[in-house]
Amino acid sequence: MVGRIAFSNFKLDNIILSGIIGYTKPDPRAFEYMIITYKLDPHNCIFIDDQLENIKSAQACSMNGIHLKTICRFS
Repeated sequence: MVGRIAFSNFKLDNIILSGIIGYTKPDPRAFEYMIITYKLDPHNCIFIDDQLENIKSAQACSMNGIHLKTICRFS
C-alpha cells in the first residue's frame, strides 16, 4: 500500500525529459537511459505510474513497479 508522500521534502538533482533523450514511456530505452546515465541499480528503483504498460516496461528493465490505479492528490 502506498501512503501519502510529502514531495516538498524531496530535492531533485536531475530531471530527464523525454523530448531531449528521444525516448518516451513505455519504450524501455527511456528506463535504460536513466539507469545507465545515473549508474543506478534498477533493483533499487521504484517506478510509479497509472498506465500498466509503462509499469511492465519498467519491470522488464528490472525496476520495481507500482501501478497507481486511482487518482490521488499529493499535498
